[in-house]
Amino acid sequence: MAISGQFSAKNYTTVNFNEESTDWQNNVFSLIHLNNTGANTNPGSIKLYLEGLQHNFSVIGVSEKRLDSLELEVKGQRYRSEHLRCDHREGGGLSLYVKAGLKYRRLNRLDEAKDDLECMFIEIYRSNFTSNCSVVLGIIHRPPKGSKDIFMEFYTRLSRKLDALQRTRLKRCIYLMGDFNSKANAEVFFVLENQHQLIRLVKCETKKKSKANMVFDAIFCSEQRNRMGTLDCQTWQLSDHCPVFAIDSNILNPVDETKR
Repeated sequence: MAISGQFSAKNYTTVNFNEESTDWQNNVFSLIHLNNTGANTNPGSIKLYLEGLQHNFSVIGVSEKRLDSLELEVKGQRYRSEHLRCDHREGGGLSLYVKAGLKYRRLNRLDEAKDDLECMFIEIYRSNFTSNCSVVLGIIHRPPKGSKDIFMEFYTRLSRKLDALQRTRLKRCIYLMGDFNSKANAEVFFVLENQHQLIRLVKCETKKKSKANMVFDAIFCSEQRNRMGTLDCQTWQLSDHCPVFAIDSNILNPVDETKR
């Protein structure tokens, strides 16, 4: 079902997604964010769910990552991983799984692991891509009822980091994904969209029975992308959130690293 408006985001069933993904090149850059709240009673749920999709994502982000498993392999595709632990809060933690063969670095200076906010960033080097740009990718989780003041303090710091990243002559594509738990008219979105020119790619509703005008799961990007949306996952009991994803056919990895 297409969503009205200027964005071409869709709500995909797994069947729809698999049918459409057969037309995508194996080496497109792609990312998906999954909220992990329901998978704790079935630790294999995320792996099984991803293996049911006919596309191996370049980067997989997982928030509320309470599981102990740190490695991931999907249909023979190996992933390297980065993790942010939040031991002082139940249900905390973030993980990023990056396709083996994609060279990257962790941007540790941007890490936050607090009761009211968690975030982690990586930069995937431009040498991986034909477009001569690097990809800076962040995953963010703000718990429900998190402090608004702490959230804005973080975004003040993040804004300065984004300023530095965007001032450089080197071309960077910036992605932010995660569970924001904020009102749609929150100041943080105004800052991201207007001051830093980041586009909220997915404007579909991502959580059932959610309050009006709330933004839960979202992906922001410094450039418009042509394929993005939400996926169903109810039968896998991953979460009461829908996964959100984006496919970036403008950034290609010249070597298909499928099984490395």
